[in-house]
Parts: sequence; C-alpha cells; structure tokens
Amino acid sequence: MSQSENMPANLKPLADFLQGKTNILLTTHARADGDAIGSCLAMLELLEKLQKKVEIHLPTPFAQRYVFMDPGKILRVYGQDADPNKNWDGLIVLDTGTWSQLAEMGNWIKQQFIPTCVIDHHVTQDYIGNPLILDISAEATGRLVYECFNYFGVTPTASAANHMFIAIATDTGWFRHANTTASSFSLAGDLIKLGATPTMLYDALFDSNSLAKQKLAGTMLSRCQTRQGGKLVYSWLTQTDFSNANARTSDAEDLIVYLRSTSCADIVIFFLEINETTTRVNFRSRTGADVCQIAQQFGGGGHKLAAGATVLLPINQAIEKILVLGEGLVKTKSNPRENQS
Repeated sequence: MSQSENMPANLKPLADFLQGKTNILLTTHARADGDAIGSCLAMLELLEKLQKKVEIHLPTPFAQRYVFMDPGKILRVYGQDADPNKNWDGLIVLDTGTWSQLAEMGNWIKQQFIPTCVIDHHVTQDYIGNPLILDISAEATGRLVYECFNYFGVTPTASAANHMFIAIATDTGWFRHANTTASSFSLAGDLIKLGATPTMLYDALFDSNSLAKQKLAGTMLSRCQTRQGGKLVYSWLTQTDFSNANARTSDAEDLIVYLRSTSCADIVIFFLEINETTTRVNFRSRTGADVCQIAQQFGGGGHKLAAGATVLLPINQAIEKILVLGEGLVKTKSNPRENQS
C-alpha cells in the first residue's frame, strides 16, 4: 500500500510476516547503491535485535566505494561467497520490487518458494512478495527501515544510524534532488543525534575514488554527445573501456552525475555495455520529464526523474533505439500545448 508524505508506512504486515520465523535472508537490487546497502545493513541490525538469524546476499558485486560500510564482511554475493542453500524461513527484498533488478538471484528466488516481503519506495513493482511495504513518497528505502526501528521499539546504534544516513543522503543526492523534503532534513537530524557522522561518510563515499573510476569518468566525458540542441545529453562505456582502465562494472556507479551536471541538458542517458548482447541504461531528468516511462518499456523502472533498465540489445543498437525515445520525450516536454494537456 502506498503512503502519503510524512505518514509512516503500515508495518503490522511486516510484524505478522516475521512472526514465527527465525532464519531471514535479506537482499536488494543488482549493482547495490547506498540506499540498498545501507537499508540492508540497518535492517540486519534490527532483525538481530529481534532475535532473528540474518544474512545479506547481494545479487551482484557492489562498488568499492561502499566497502567501508562493511568492515565485518557481512555482505555476501550470490554466486560467489554466498551459500543460498539454507533453510530460510523468510526473505526480505529491500529497495526493489522487480524481478529484473534481482539478476540471476531472481531465478533462484523463483525456485525456492520462500515467503517473501518487499520493502520499497519505487513506483515500478512486479509484486514479487506479500506483504509489500511500499511508500512511493519516501525519498529512500532507508526511511522505511528507520520507521521499522520505531515500530518495533528498537533504538538504532550509531552504526545503523550511519547506514540509514547513507541511504537517505545518497538517494537525495546529498539533499539536493527534488525528492528532498523538510522531513528528509528532520530524519537526517534524528540520525545525527543517534551517532551518524555526515562529514566522515561524505569523505568516504565521494572523496575516495579509485584511479580506475577516475579513468572511466574521463573516457565517458570525452565521449559525451548531445541531441535536440543539447537538451538530450548521453555517453557510454564498453567492456573494452573497463579492461583498459583495469576497472570493474561497479566502478561505473554514479558516473551519470557528471553528465547530469551539463547545464543545457533536460534529459541525460548513460549506456553501459554488460556483454555483447546486453546493455544497462540509466536515465536522469533535470526538468521534470518522466524518464521512468522509457525504462518501463524495457522492463525497468525507478522514479520519474531517475530510472534504469537492462536492455537485451548490443550497445550500439541500444543507443540508437533509446535515443529515439529520448528525443521524443524531449520534444513532448518542450511542446507547451502538450505540457498543458
């Protein structure tokens, strides 16, 4: 059920879901970001305080920038160091509600028939679990996890406060994006009172880029191109680029922010070659155009101003196909008559 702004989600279905369950598996979307990882780690603390045995299995490896969040090496990766063959009583999926975002782990989940709960704030849903704790007005899933702490009467440690602060701060672009509200700052203040350390977190996240990531950023920016008189800005990276930079796919996370800072842009699109037949596409909107509607055409989703999709096409074909749709969206946004309808 979707909630209105500042109204806490109804968490009784989550309490009912946890009743009688001991072994809980947590997961989130592929290419986990700050909200995904922060929400999982904070939820793990809460569930352990509720006397649950908990593990976190990520669908894909996570970016180097988040390693500092996991000093105890709690995070495991499906197909690498995660052992999924346990008697799980329940599965909680955080920060996504679509099968496509779960990568190969999604196929495993479909085969297990584990009772599943989804906690998310994205519009796009495949209804992969019941209950669905959904609040599309929340700026981050981390807010819902914070509400879970309050609901169960558990005080977060400073570590959990840091994780939830990262969740909120990264999904709001460090409180710059349009999804930032007065309640975002209020929640941030509450987390700081609990021990969150914004300066340390910012330095660890944004002032500690690997050389490989810097090289990727340079390659991406050198390719930057435009259409529609500069209103559509795009660029791309191939697997060859990753090899040349000695980088991992996760090093490309958040590179789209460099494109988004282009002053003339209405819409920004970043193409990432996964393999010869698959391309990851990320979208950002600077002026209110709904880029999620493009992502949804390819089984993706997200939010109106930020979305993504995995396109089953070679990167050159994906670029041309997506750019046609992007140009159409720019034209629609630029048409005053259309905007008034």
